[in-house]
Amino acid sequence: MGPVLAVVVTAGCSGGGDDAEKKAVAPDAGEPAAAFAFTVTGADVQSAAPQPPPFPEDVKAAVKASLDTYLVNGVAAPLQTGKPPGGLEGVFTGAAGARLAGGQPDRLALLEEGQPVSGKVTQDRADARLTALTDPAGAVAVVVSQLDFALTVKGKGTTLTVARTGEMALVFDNNAWRIDSFDLRTARDTR
Repeated sequence: MGPVLAVVVTAGCSGGGDDAEKKAVAPDAGEPAAAFAFTVTGADVQSAAPQPPPFPEDVKAAVKASLDTYLVNGVAAPLQTGKPPGGLEGVFTGAAGARLAGGQPDRLALLEEGQPVSGKVTQDRADARLTALTDPAGAVAVVVSQLDFALTVKGKGTTLTVARTGEMALVFDNNAWRIDSFDLRTARDTR
């Protein structure tokens, strides 16, 4: 049995599945987007109104789409190809995106790049529990996503599992639901 390496990274900022869902992508597959997705395990609304409204389905779908794009382009594709993440411009607000620029500490906590292992990637789990917070008029102002996901990549003689848990908050910005803040813990296990 080879050595085991576990790394835990925590980043935070403030301010402005089940087994049937598991999928794998071969290293040479050109389209990982369809293979990795979050399962929304619950969605509720926190409101000052005596009877909170139901969680809007269009907001749920838009938030899930942003989270799925982050999972695919920021984590799965870099693990699959060994190349830096890309295609995240529309997923983060301007302020959050600036915290992910090259050399910023939050980049390591949220994105995969430069790992010594790349190859076939399997989604072990990807669960998201959504909580919508409404403004005084009853409109959804913020969606807080509790995330728990893990992907495993099998390279030549090495297996790497990357797991992240924590929260991402999304706001409606420039006509889309975008990630504005995050507090995720990252664990990497090599065997």
